[in-house]
Amino acid sequence: MSAIELMSVAAEVAPSVQVVADGGVFGWVESEAGQLESTMQTLSIVVAVVFVVFRAVKTGFAIASIAIAALMAGVFVWVVHNVDILGNRVDQEINSAPAAVVQVDVGAVER
Repeated sequence: MSAIELMSVAAEVAPSVQVVADGGVFGWVESEAGQLESTMQTLSIVVAVVFVVFRAVKTGFAIASIAIAALMAGVFVWVVHNVDILGNRVDQEINSAPAAVVQVDVGAVER
């Protein structure tokens, strides 16, 4: 089997190999990360709904418990969908903080 035949068989068996060859490794990683992000966002919604239903059944369909569970599920889904906003806020806080270390020139200090 020649190298060209082997490469064509490998491309048919593993389509991601062709993606890596065409767009490079970074392009493939970026595409996979984008798919993972949308999958995790969808999964977070499913988990939130299951949580609210679980709390409703466990508490005997108490309205207050359902409302609190729905509020917490909403916060959870918002955080998962807005991770970049929270990351930007943390970066701003860190970058706007004063310097933690002050350098003192030893020669300027009188004894």
